[in-house]
Amino acid sequence: MIVRTKSPVVSSTLRLLLLAAAIAALVLFAAGCGSSGSSSSGGSGSTESSGEAEPAKSAATAAATGEVEAEWQRPRGEQNQVGYELLKASETRSLAKSLATVFELPNPLLIKGVNGFGGGPFYNPEDNSITLPYEFPAVVFEVISQSNPEESAYEWGEAVGAVNSFILAHEFGHALIHNFELPVLGREEDAADGIATVLLLKAEEGASYAAETAEFWVSFSGRQDPPALAEYADNHSFDRQRADNILCWVAGSDEGILQSFAENEILPESRLATCPSEWQLLRRSVEQVLEPHVKNGLNLTPGE
Repeated sequence: MIVRTKSPVVSSTLRLLLLAAAIAALVLFAAGCGSSGSSSSGGSGSTESSGEAEPAKSAATAAATGEVEAEWQRPRGEQNQVGYELLKASETRSLAKSLATVFELPNPLLIKGVNGFGGGPFYNPEDNSITLPYEFPAVVFEVISQSNPEESAYEWGEAVGAVNSFILAHEFGHALIHNFELPVLGREEDAADGIATVLLLKAEEGASYAAETAEFWVSFSGRQDPPALAEYADNHSFDRQRADNILCWVAGSDEGILQSFAENEILPESRLATCPSEWQLLRRSVEQVLEPHVKNGLNLTPGE
C-alpha cells in the first residue's frame, strides 16, 4: 500500500547501525542507476568547507557544456553528518553531472551541500545552483524508517536513494526551465515534479523509484494536517497532492501498474481513468520542449 503508518522512534544506537546498512544499500542503488562511481564529496570541482557555503563560481570558469561543480560544507552535528553521508552514498554529484551532460546544460551547474534544513532543497537561478541541506535527507531517512519498521535497512536505503534522486531531478528540472527558458503553463513546482517523474521513469526500476518518492510524500504529509493558512498560498502543491500526481503519471505510463493501482485502490477510480492521457500529455510536452537541447534526439518513453 502507499499509505504508511507511524511508529516510535528507534534508539539512537540502533538507528546509527541501521543507517550504516541503509547507506551501504544506497551505494548499490546509485550504481544501479548508472552512476559513474565517483564520490559526490570528492573529485574535480568539489570543495569542503567548515564555514558557510562559498560564493558560486562565475559561469566564465566553465570549461565545457554540462560542467558540474560541488561545494560541501563540513557537516556539524549528528543530523547534518547523517544527511551528508546519505547524499554522498546517493552519488549526488555524479547524477547531476550525467543529467547536465545529456541535456547540454549551457552554464556550469553548482551543487551546494549545506548544514541545517532551512526551507529544504532549492534551485537558485541567480547562480545556477542546487542547494541540498543535509538535514533534509536525514529527515527522509527518519520518515521512511519510522513509517516502515517492518522493512530492512536495505529497503530503507533503496527508498532514501529513490527520494534523493527524485529531489535532485526535481531541482534539475528547475535548472532546465531557467537555462533553456522553457515555457511553463501553471506552477513551476508542479512542472519540475513532472520533469523529474519523466526522467526517473527512464531508469530500469524507475516506476518503483517514483512510487517510493510518492510514498515518502504521503508519510510526510502529516505535517500538513491540518494545513496552515500559508500552505494554501505556497508555490508547492500539498504533499499528498504531489504524491497522487506522481502516482497518476506512473500508473498512466504502464497498463499493468494502472491495473494494480485500481485493484489496490491506490488512487480513486475517477483519477485513474484520466492517468493514461495525463501521462501522455506530460511525456509529449517534456519531450517537445527538451528535444532541441539534446544532440541525438530525445525519447522519454519508459523502457525504450
